[in-house]
Amino acid sequence: MIQMPWRTTAMQRPSVPVAVLDVETTGFGATDRIVEIAIATLDPDTLAIVEEYDTLVNPLRDISADVSDIHGLTASHLEAAPTFQDIAPAIATRLNGAVLVAHNARFDLRMLDQEFRRATLPFDGGHSFCTCNAMGRLALTDACARFDISIQDHHRALSDVRATAALYKALAHRKGDSVFKHCRVAQCSVPEQDVVVRTLRRESIGGSPIRRVTRSPWREPRLAYRYTVNAALDDNHIDAAEWGTLDALAETLGLTQSERDAQHLILYQRALDAANRDGHISQQESDYLHTLAETLLLTDVIVPEESRPVCTIDWGQGLRVCFTGSGGAMLARDEMDMIAERIGHIPVPGVTRKLDLLVTANQASHSGKIVKARTYDIPILEAGHYLTHAYTALDRPFEEAERHMR
Repeated sequence: MIQMPWRTTAMQRPSVPVAVLDVETTGFGATDRIVEIAIATLDPDTLAIVEEYDTLVNPLRDISADVSDIHGLTASHLEAAPTFQDIAPAIATRLNGAVLVAHNARFDLRMLDQEFRRATLPFDGGHSFCTCNAMGRLALTDACARFDISIQDHHRALSDVRATAALYKALAHRKGDSVFKHCRVAQCSVPEQDVVVRTLRRESIGGSPIRRVTRSPWREPRLAYRYTVNAALDDNHIDAAEWGTLDALAETLGLTQSERDAQHLILYQRALDAANRDGHISQQESDYLHTLAETLLLTDVIVPEESRPVCTIDWGQGLRVCFTGSGGAMLARDEMDMIAERIGHIPVPGVTRKLDLLVTANQASHSGKIVKARTYDIPILEAGHYLTHAYTALDRPFEEAERHMR
């Protein structure tokens, strides 16, 4: 294990980094997962941001429609994202030995603890500083308004982290060293493996562009170069100016073209591994990989095409069908069951080898039912397509089916 030294006694003012963090999740329970995380590392003396890290995270489970409405992320957005297991070394490196700050820190640290447990890595958040508690449990937007701090794209992890960092700095200036007296740094093991891993940000899926502080914290030339390339891929495109910056950086670091190509290939290979995680390549994943390979000038790689087979279904009476997920065209479960029964299908609650069809809100989901259905080679169909067939069978207006296909 490579570990940074940490302090276990209370501090009057941290002489170690401050890490401000925020997570967006699938929900709020013990089985829920992180879908986006952002960390801003602050200089302990000036409290200025010296590095920012953020990425989408594939939760390997469904996201309910009501939660998606809050942060705007769906299974399709997260399909090509790394899992928490993938990014755990990068997260641990940034949190270990730092004072953690969050707005409603109890929730963020609980979700992190759950994720680190799943990754079988120890995590101790120390005594964090909660800006929500310091502001009398005000919501982040209301707390920031007290200090004229603006928030753009609320419920995007990086936007909320920046607002929380500004709020923390304002509180520190107002309250002085008393802000820090109960803080204790976080302790988490940093595995002896590559900590500069691929990220996927909202810019890559058409989100609002937010430039982050990207000064590399890594001294090893290859890691520093790959970190910078990964940052340049925020929007899945590297323009001429960015290539100029990368060329100059490579010259400064003394990297050969073959060494640069090797780092490009690592980033592509990790994206490919993520796409292959569930054993099939969707059209969206294939398009993303084609763009990534072209952007990184990788002419020798074979980019996989969509592997999802055409879904052929015997629509006859007695079809055993299971419904999963929410949002999109998916109606309430009792409505879906009722429609299925009206066209002679048999709705069942779970996925077994005897199931004929799984109908899902989003085929990009990695829910347990979808994973099991793929294992059993059971056809999977999105709700809109199922409803189109059902409305046709019921002689209902086609416009109603179209409404659910949008």
